[in-house]
Amino acid sequence: GTINAAATAQRTKDRTGDILSILIFQGSISPELCISPAESNTAGYKRDDNYQYSDPAAATTAGGQPANALWDPGFSGSAATVEPNYRRGDNGQVGGTPKVGHQSYAHNLPFGKRAAKWTNSFSATEAVFGNRGPFYTDTQYPTTGRYTLNPAGATPPGVDSNTLLIHGGRNTWEGNVAYNDNHVNFETKPNPDGLTYRRTGTAQPLSVPDNIFIDEQNEAGTGAVTDPGSRSNNFLRQIAQVTESSGVITATLFID
Repeated sequence: GTINAAATAQRTKDRTGDILSILIFQGSISPELCISPAESNTAGYKRDDNYQYSDPAAATTAGGQPANALWDPGFSGSAATVEPNYRRGDNGQVGGTPKVGHQSYAHNLPFGKRAAKWTNSFSATEAVFGNRGPFYTDTQYPTTGRYTLNPAGATPPGVDSNTLLIHGGRNTWEGNVAYNDNHVNFETKPNPDGLTYRRTGTAQPLSVPDNIFIDEQNEAGTGAVTDPGSRSNNFLRQIAQVTESSGVITATLFID
């Protein structure tokens, strides 16, 4: 979605592939760790066997200089076709077919108020990384208490989502979620126990469950409904592409 935030050319690099590629380049993680052992979309997500730890050729395609690169831009954060075409596909060539993602997971968006979750807050209720999830039609906590998945054939996918097959059942999401205090839980629902957000208005209760795959638009104290950057509820997605124009960031999120 479109995010009103301080935008610079550097912010366009705040996409999933670049974020994780920096960690790989520095030796903090390996390409193997980026693919879930339970990955269900094995055609769309594969280990990056062509990662280049020095002088990455994809840096030239990205408009940089390989000798000065701090990460390999060819590492792809999702299987979205809008991923920059620096190095895609099974053959690892620069400009390869845009069809393969090199990592399985979703993370907190590093924009607006949510950027604070990227600091060492050590909060046990700040979800920062985990198995990716499907699309829900809800824009806030449903009064019925039951979330609605996008119907069959819809885009982005809900009941058809590959993410429901990673750990959960055909109609339910389950997965591992890492929190800012460094603990990891295997969650059996998208609104884990203990995660809440405060609603606007006077409806009771004011604090309601927080679905980590929904950008709940009725969070108290936020800006415009159209501005995801004004909210801080938990929201994990893959960022396929980030563009900037006139101080406004547009982040393209991917759901498969």
